[in-house]
Amino acid sequence: RIIGFKNFTDHAGATSLIYMLKKLLSKSYYTVGVEVNKRDFLFFRDQDMVSCEAKNFSNTLSKYRNANVILVDLNDLDMTLANTVCSDIIYLMESSTLMINRAIMLDNDCFKKLNNNYKIVLNQSMLDNRDVSRLQFESGIKFYSVIPSLDDRKDNDQVLFPLLEKLGLYKKNY
Repeated sequence: RIIGFKNFTDHAGATSLIYMLKKLLSKSYYTVGVEVNKRDFLFFRDQDMVSCEAKNFSNTLSKYRNANVILVDLNDLDMTLANTVCSDIIYLMESSTLMINRAIMLDNDCFKKLNNNYKIVLNQSMLDNRDVSRLQFESGIKFYSVIPSLDDRKDNDQVLFPLLEKLGLYKKNY
């Protein structure tokens, strides 16, 4: 399964979220993280977090074809290609007024282009439930998941499980 992550707003946290999800998923699956045209994964010092150039993206995916899950940072990849290889694409939105207003100023119709077929995750959110509801109403977006700001040095499994459950990668034992 290839799951892509694309920042809808700038600095929405794709790199760190992929790292934390990869750590968690690796407990149950052979999981690889791939980033395109960047070198941020190098700093995690994890051999299953790899960087590649866009022209080598398909070869990189082939190299890890035995992986159960591949998490891809799509921020520097052509979305036409991303849509053909990814089983799921998660669009990340950072909830600060600055980032949301910036997205609107760059494209006044940015929220209208997103519909409920998109998996939009409010990431690094400091909003309470009431503010999340208000943002959903104002933007016309139903969030697929809401993830608070996390410390990637801590165990965040319980916070990340709901997203993985929605993606069919984790089953809660009731």
